[in-house]
Amino acid sequence: MDFDTSDRLMSEAERIENILRRSLYEESSRYATAIFTPVNSRSYKCAIDGCDNRAYAKGLCSAHYIRRRNGVDMSFPVRNRKRGVACVDCGTPPNNKGGWMRCTTHYKLRRALVLKTAAVSALGGRCVRCGETYCVPVFDFHHKSAKDFAISYAFISRSIAATAAEIAKCELLCSNCHRMEHYREL
Repeated sequence: MDFDTSDRLMSEAERIENILRRSLYEESSRYATAIFTPVNSRSYKCAIDGCDNRAYAKGLCSAHYIRRRNGVDMSFPVRNRKRGVACVDCGTPPNNKGGWMRCTTHYKLRRALVLKTAAVSALGGRCVRCGETYCVPVFDFHHKSAKDFAISYAFISRSIAATAAEIAKCELLCSNCHRMEHYREL
């Protein structure tokens, strides 16, 4: 790969990464009211945009204060620490691996759906071959160059940066066109 192609892929990966992070942040802000609020919180809101929790220290809510102190990215979703709240999808009590008021299983499924929806819109929302627009589950990500890992796996377990870099190597195909593309390779 020459320098221009690698530079173009990097900027495309950064653009996709920003879209994925923004969609996760918007999804996490929907459930901000269910986050644990410390007893000594202030009467004003957290200084982070989109966070509706009350401030705890230095103008930040407890979760964002701890993140700044530990040097963690502020855009990650705030996890649900309330033990008495049940998962909004199945009713089971969430553990410490869930978020957005969901158990671990439903949190991973919801996160994957949010990321795939954002990735499909980042790549144009249309099949490259047939030009049709479908609902999100119909689309597949076809690798144009070397494949490091599957995108569907990345939505569940990889970082946003790694997922965005892998998506930048792909083109958006509907499932029918994707199968025909791989049939031609045989």
